[in-house]
Amino acid sequence: MKLRWIGLVMLLMVLGACQDPFRLKGSATILHEAGTPFTDPGFVAPDNQVTVSGSLDPMVPGTYTLTYTWEHDEKTTSLTRTVRVLDRTPPEITLDGDLTQVVCPLAPYAEPGIHVSDAVDSEIARRLRIRLEGNSVVYTATDASGNTSTVVRTLLRQDLQAPVLSLKGYETMDVPLNASFRDPGYRVSDNCGDLSDRVVVDHNVDPTTIGDYTVTYTVTDDGGNTVTLTRDVTVIDEAETIVYLTFDDGPSLNTETVLDVLADYGVKATFFVVKRSSRYDETLIRAVQEGHTIGLHTYSHDYDRIYSSVDAYLSDLQGISDHVYSLTGIRSMILRFPGGSSNRISDFNPGIMTKVTAKVNALGYHYFDWNVSSGDGNSTNTAEFIAHRTILGIKRGRVNVVLLHDGGGSAETAVALPLILDYLVSINALILPITMETPVVQHEVQN
Repeated sequence: MKLRWIGLVMLLMVLGACQDPFRLKGSATILHEAGTPFTDPGFVAPDNQVTVSGSLDPMVPGTYTLTYTWEHDEKTTSLTRTVRVLDRTPPEITLDGDLTQVVCPLAPYAEPGIHVSDAVDSEIARRLRIRLEGNSVVYTATDASGNTSTVVRTLLRQDLQAPVLSLKGYETMDVPLNASFRDPGYRVSDNCGDLSDRVVVDHNVDPTTIGDYTVTYTVTDDGGNTVTLTRDVTVIDEAETIVYLTFDDGPSLNTETVLDVLADYGVKATFFVVKRSSRYDETLIRAVQEGHTIGLHTYSHDYDRIYSSVDAYLSDLQGISDHVYSLTGIRSMILRFPGGSSNRISDFNPGIMTKVTAKVNALGYHYFDWNVSSGDGNSTNTAEFIAHRTILGIKRGRVNVVLLHDGGGSAETAVALPLILDYLVSINALILPITMETPVVQHEVQN
């Protein structure tokens, strides 16, 4: 037994003595995946005095040669290793959203998003191909080495979401006997497109006959989803309510919001303007283009200057008149005095309001005060307060001129305006802009 062990040890010694002292670790030919780091397996040499030459780029497919040179005992021994860098990994395609997309039946497909990457090919994005095949979207990307990836997204063409239909104004409204019935209208939206021209409105309201009526609004989308709303209308024995919404001290950024609200309700108003920064000139022009009346308020809004004399007032009036004319081509003859004709802030100049009111009348102007005050001149008042006070101030069956503001400090007014309009349309109020034919509403002059 001892002799066997001795023989085995001697055999191993002989084999070790026969092994080349300078050799490569690993294979002399290596297949390496492109785009991944390459680590040289290395070599074995008694003194490690070996020089490695040759270059290799693991990002670029190809065949590379590495040479290992060992100098020893005044001799030179060289070994070579062949590294083949191969791109065998296909591109990676990643889709935003789910692989199964629910899309509107008749709407064009809108791609949620797609991303493609490749470890080697930096131009892979331009090699991406997208094609629509029936109810599938097929994404294919082939890199420069010919590796191909394909991803398929399935489209379910169905609409399970009903339109959103809401009423402008209240669900109930009153119509004065023998007045025109003005349907406040509706708002509609749908996830699959514009349905504003597909709402069917049906009613038999007869404003000449006192009684209760129903207005029905129905809309159906392309998916067959139907929504129906109703509004109860009562014709009552009451005179028609006429309302003139007037806004002082604009234009400003708030005027843009006010104009948006008025457009949504299809309502025209009157703006008594002042001279503001030129950045609001387009807002004033927009008001004219959308059919609103532009009245004159003041150029400076400086009470001490304006009411120092008749000539000072007329100079200020001419200044704002010229400004409006230069922007709109309109020479407005409708005005509102700063503070109104009954103001007492001009008391420092006794009798000035009596004089200027007589003068503007003689010049052919029509000046308007108001008989409903919204209270929005106090910047601390909330939109709810402004709306509540305005609604309380409006008298049914008469002409109402409402004082509101759209200057820079009147953001709450813009918020209150839809609340006011909802009430007005619920009583079938006739909302008009002031014209030269409008009967004037004026205060008793106090100075």
